[in-house]
Amino acid sequence: MAELKLDALFRDFESAKKSHPAAEPRDYVKFFFQGIMGMGHLLGDERQVLTSVDEEMRTMAAEPDDPLITPVGARYMRLNLRPARAAGFTAETVARLMCCSEASPFTRDDVIRACRVYTEDHFPLRIVFEVRDHADSLYIKGFLPCHSEAYRAAYAPAYRIISRAYEDM
Repeated sequence: MAELKLDALFRDFESAKKSHPAAEPRDYVKFFFQGIMGMGHLLGDERQVLTSVDEEMRTMAAEPDDPLITPVGARYMRLNLRPARAAGFTAETVARLMCCSEASPFTRDDVIRACRVYTEDHFPLRIVFEVRDHADSLYIKGFLPCHSEAYRAAYAPAYRIISRAYEDM
């Protein structure tokens, strides 16, 4: 059984929190979810993944100055699509990286535990309860965390989660 290593996830979260001050508690839960669960929840067959990535990449400007990757824990990272497009990544390449990334051995319970461990030590009680409310939504079958309106407005996120095994690409 795989061991859930939270040190890297918490370190990467600290960095993301500093660079994304508009993030709200629901964004924190999404970060932990991605860092623990990876991208498996988004994968259908490779053709569906390709169609989704292609639709998004065709409509965005290339941004060579943005970071290509953002680590989200020991197993996964965000591949930022704007700089990926600027670097010559095709939708096919991005879809393949997603589909070839290793599946997570962890569960939603692991995400909820990580959210609680981190927030109880780092946030005021009001934020702890907000994060708990959002994290507890993971018990609802089919629920997937999403970015807050404030996060979307401030950062226009466009990325895909892939394995950190591809970090040196």
